[in-house]
Amino acid sequence: NTRDYFIDENGSVLAAEEYGDKRDKHVILAYKNDKPTPIFTETALLRTKSFLGITADKKSLGFIAPDEASRRWGFYTLSLENGAITGPLMSKPDIEIASVITDFNRTIKGVVYDGFYPKYEFIDPAMNKRFAELAAKFPEQSVNLTSYSDDFKSFIIYVEGPNFAGDYFLSTEGKEPVFLVSARPKIPAD
Repeated sequence: NTRDYFIDENGSVLAAEEYGDKRDKHVILAYKNDKPTPIFTETALLRTKSFLGITADKKSLGFIAPDEASRRWGFYTLSLENGAITGPLMSKPDIEIASVITDFNRTIKGVVYDGFYPKYEFIDPAMNKRFAELAAKFPEQSVNLTSYSDDFKSFIIYVEGPNFAGDYFLSTEGKEPVFLVSARPKIPAD
């Protein structure tokens, strides 16, 4: 049973994910010249890998799976050419991966680590620097990335903590964050 398709920006199928409850078989098919070829097969009662997007070069799928070393979720890639698994590429011993950040076409941009003060790790080092500088403008606050433009030049962030009862800001590359709206306008920040 097909569970998901991974396509490029032109609508061409790059890969398909199949999982059959009756056979407990998890399969990834890579498409070359519109012909599917199995590159990953695992028999398991429950799927152990969650395939979430495509790498920017369109050569691999990104997925999260248990990292045996940290005993937490790690981020890995699966080559569409030969099925080779690389990783964990992003994993921390003391915090779980909560989600993967993708654009509209499901190109993977980074991961979000769980917690009251979520941490973000982007594939692009410049994005890591930019988001760290943005979060530093709101010390001791929880800064959550809630939305972003297709080109990742603009973010909408949600800030809450001792100084903010829950406010949204627009952050555009090269500019100071701009207040948009409060989620709780009748609750003052303490």
